[in-house]
Amino acid sequence: MAYTKSHFVNNAIISAADVKAPLDNVRTAINGGVASADLASGKWVEKLQVYGPSFFLSPDPRSDFTSAQTHWRMHPSDAPRSAFFNKESAKEKTFVPGLTATVKVESTSDVFIVSSWFAREFENKNKETTQGGGTNGDADFESFHVASFNLTSHTETTTTDHAGTYRRLYGTLMDMQTGSDFGGTLDWLVGSGKQYSMAYRFTDVSPGIYTYGIRIAISGESPGQVRNVQVSNRSFIVDIHPSS
Repeated sequence: MAYTKSHFVNNAIISAADVKAPLDNVRTAINGGVASADLASGKWVEKLQVYGPSFFLSPDPRSDFTSAQTHWRMHPSDAPRSAFFNKESAKEKTFVPGLTATVKVESTSDVFIVSSWFAREFENKNKETTQGGGTNGDADFESFHVASFNLTSHTETTTTDHAGTYRRLYGTLMDMQTGSDFGGTLDWLVGSGKQYSMAYRFTDVSPGIYTYGIRIAISGESPGQVRNVQVSNRSFIVDIHPSS
């Protein structure tokens, strides 16, 4: 039998039977009583558009749902599974392993990116030169740019860095003899760390294959410093929702 909607009448007495009847109607429909008349006609009811979710793991963790597909990357905080960079490996912008995903957009869609990661600088040495009677450098060294991160999208023909997604890691100097801040006779860079997060939306993305990811570049500032960056606690999620 077809499902029939029941409505209460305004300003009328509602009896127990009035409540029980629509509940029985719903229960009958759910337990196998749905008829074709209950479904609106049109392409949206074609069986190819109604299917159970599919889950895929390595090498491309993702889930396919009726209304969207989701790609995810998750990496813990332990050092063996962290990503490490220095001035040689990341002098130019490079994708961070575990913070990137290649996806196939089947139809015009909105693409949502949600990502987080922890970055820290470590194992640095003092400046090679001294100025001003043993004091290292200028005050600019007290807090300087170590590395930058940004969201990048890549296709077969284009690579685009997206405005508003830049995140920076800064370091600071400390006198290793006195423990005071910048200005001592033996200023060393104290590695700093920070947790980062990012959310971004691409609208009306055309069908095709895209790579989305976070790229890192080690700063070229402050010559004489050895900079090493560890990236851990990585999470990168791509949600693709058809918009047409």
